[in-house]
Amino acid sequence: MAIFAHTSVSTTADSLQAGRELGQTLATQGRELELVLTYLTMNHDHAAYLRGLREALGERVSVLGCSAQGVVGRNFVREQGYAAGVLGLGGLGASAAMVEDISADSSAKGEQLGRALLAQLSAPPKAVVLHYDALCGVDPERFVAGLYRVVE
Repeated sequence: MAIFAHTSVSTTADSLQAGRELGQTLATQGRELELVLTYLTMNHDHAAYLRGLREALGERVSVLGCSAQGVVGRNFVREQGYAAGVLGLGGLGASAAMVEDISADSSAKGEQLGRALLAQLSAPPKAVVLHYDALCGVDPERFVAGLYRVVE
């Protein structure tokens, strides 16, 4: 299967509706989504946004993302007010996982994350997209080294 990607952005202030609209845009592309990366400004109600996104996408698509100071899209930059963006991906053989409290034994937490990712795949990943809170006290070099010891 060929890898494909589709992006979309929204400036809708109603968080539930923004999630629905972006999810519907991705769902109507005629391709099977595996993974959606999403980013939205802090003004949004994140729980309502995710409910709307899930309503449109269903439960089988992995959704990952974070809040952001601003959202950037094709010919679009919004740092204030309401903005949300999505990147829908398919044809990757994607997996998603999470570990908590990564500042405590960062290396071991990286290894734990790597094992969780590999458990969902039939082959080692070709790429890893990593989101983490840089302010939590994590040692990022040890965290990433632990992750790659497992997934390489």
